[in-house]
Amino acid sequence: MAIFMVVPTEPSELLRPHMESLQQAEKIKFQLLPRGEYFVSFKGASQELSDLLGISDGTKGSGVVASINSYYGYASNNLWEWLSAHWEH
Repeated sequence: MAIFMVVPTEPSELLRPHMESLQQAEKIKFQLLPRGEYFVSFKGASQELSDLLGISDGTKGSGVVASINSYYGYASNNLWEWLSAHWEH
């Protein structure tokens, strides 16, 4: 699966519960970041994920969905392990 960064552009009470239900249905997997962004593992394109999340039409909130091609930085071991486990090799 590909990894995407989902960045909400405004607070929404609808996005996170919707994402949790999609994760329970095994359509996505996500890791919530400390400032409210998400890493999302999804098989498909950015627009398809945006549509699924209800961002494209604004029904669940607004935000940006970006495909991640590489990553680097300093973060907790849990985040690196999640990325490594969900990165499509």
